[in-house]
Amino acid sequence: MITRIGGVHLIRSCGQPVTFVGDQSELAWELAMNVGNVGFHPGRSIDSGKPIVYFKPHQNGWEVRLYNTLPVDAARCGGLAHRHDLRLAGGLRVSGRRRRGFPTARRRRRPWPGVR
Repeated sequence: MITRIGGVHLIRSCGQPVTFVGDQSELAWELAMNVGNVGFHPGRSIDSGKPIVYFKPHQNGWEVRLYNTLPVDAARCGGLAHRHDLRLAGGLRVSGRRRRGFPTARRRRRPWPGVR
């Protein structure tokens, strides 16, 4: 999904990635970022006035919204604001269970190298 909407560099250059705290580590993994660099208070981040890229869980995917985008970046970053199916490169998938109205992601287990 990340490559389909423009790639990691485009997302990072358009603003700080922000999502809910339960999805923060998943988003950080997909963007190859430290978890501490992904925001987890969407309301506070929007009110801060800094440019953010908000990843909101939506049905079976993500709704990506831009807030406080600088006028210079509006044309370049405008393509990010869409709804996308959740089929992430790292093998994360939306399960059928729902927790507090949001889809839960499950990671495929990988065995240790050399262990069967």
